[in-house]
Amino acid sequence: MKKIVVMFLSVVLLFSCASAQKKTQDVAGLKQRVEAFYKARTAHDFKEGFRYENMSLTPDFTEKQYMTNAAKSPMEYLEAEMLSIDMNESKDEALVKMRLKYRLMPMQGFEKFTQIQERTIEDKWVYKEGNWYHIFKGITREW
Repeated sequence: MKKIVVMFLSVVLLFSCASAQKKTQDVAGLKQRVEAFYKARTAHDFKEGFRYENMSLTPDFTEKQYMTNAAKSPMEYLEAEMLSIDMNESKDEALVKMRLKYRLMPMQGFEKFTQIQERTIEDKWVYKEGNWYHIFKGITREW
C-alpha cells in the first residue's frame, strides 16, 4: 500500500512539474512573439507583422490586404515596451499589457497635433496551431 501511495505521489509530482514547465515555455514563447511582432511594426515591416496576426490563419484575409490596411494606418509605432502578461491557460489566451509610443500622421488642418503620443494598452493573444497570435481588434469584431 505504501508503494502505491509513493508511486501515485510521484506521478502527480511529475505531471505538475511538466505543466509548470509548459507554462514557463508558453510565457517565454509569447514574450518572444510579442517582441518580434512589435519590432516588425516599429520597422514598418507589415509583411513580417502579418505572420504574428491571428487573421493570418484565416484564408479569407490575405497578406496583401493586411499590408494595404496597415500602410494606411494613421498611427506610426515608434517604441513598444511589454509591461506584463496575464495568462488564461484554460482558454489558451493571454492579455499583454504594452506601453506604446507612437505618432499620429498629420491630417490637413491639424498638423500641430502630430506630436508623439504614449499610452498603455492591453493586447489579446491566442495560442493556436503551436504558436501565439495577436488578436486584431476591428470595429465590428476581433480577428
